[in-house]
Amino acid sequence: MRESLAGHRPARVQLHWVAVAGLHWPVKQALELSIGLYRADFTTDTARRIFQQLGFQVSSPATGRTRRQSTPTTRRPEDVTDAAGLAWQNLSRALVTPSLGRFVDDWERALSGTTAAAPQSPDGDARRVAAESLVSDPDAAAELIEYATLARRRADRLSAVSTATAVALGLQRMLRDGERILEPPNLTGRARPGFDLTTTQRRAQFVIGPLTSSNTVRQRRAISSVVRLALDASGAECELWTSDPLFADFLRSTDETVEWGLSRSPRALREAFEEVYSSTRIPVRVFVNGPAGDVALRDLSALVPQARLID
Repeated sequence: MRESLAGHRPARVQLHWVAVAGLHWPVKQALELSIGLYRADFTTDTARRIFQQLGFQVSSPATGRTRRQSTPTTRRPEDVTDAAGLAWQNLSRALVTPSLGRFVDDWERALSGTTAAAPQSPDGDARRVAAESLVSDPDAAAELIEYATLARRRADRLSAVSTATAVALGLQRMLRDGERILEPPNLTGRARPGFDLTTTQRRAQFVIGPLTSSNTVRQRRAISSVVRLALDASGAECELWTSDPLFADFLRSTDETVEWGLSRSPRALREAFEEVYSSTRIPVRVFVNGPAGDVALRDLSALVPQARLID
């Protein structure tokens, strides 16, 4: 075992560890290096049990690691255990329940009459006499704390996940029979070279989020998207999909100029517009209702109603 780990450095311990040659190793990393089995093919509990049977000191299933408990973990998909699944289930319940107080009350009632966990059996499994609840499962409770902290610190990712999911679901519902996506679609909601969607029948752009007077970035993205679509010479259908149907009214009625709308866009796009349509100082409404009249303004929320919830 020690020879297998020689020449390697232990990664940061997330929850469970095994002590080898005076160092604390993540149990899955240590077992992977020792036997050559990919860590996704076994669980943390299995790794702990193997090391314990071999006589190595391992973390307790109830307490996990004893150092840096307040540090939020960085998780990988293969680290999601049954306890983590239970933690996420309860975290989602806490988010959707009308009353968080009532949710906590359920935990408090479940703890009433609880006794201490039974001593560990030789195989390392803790036999508990506590009630069947999240709080009575130390592993799941520890996972809930870490995942809740992780979710709070990475809350900015939730909007990106919602955007990507809304666009992906919309694609499934908008494609026609025989239509095929030619390039990987843009699910980020941010500008990038090329169209957000290129198929055998259409070119499309997506603007996800509500129309607000303060979010000029989103307004400019809608305007520049219409310009890019109007400049397309492929002969394919050109569509702008927005999660807020108010964008259609905005584009058809705003007095903002194309120059303003393209002020944050690449110079090449502004030059292309001027080459085809002359001055960028024309109002957006004039352009949308005139030269860009073939660009269809579509409502993504008609296909995915939940898309209107994204802010």
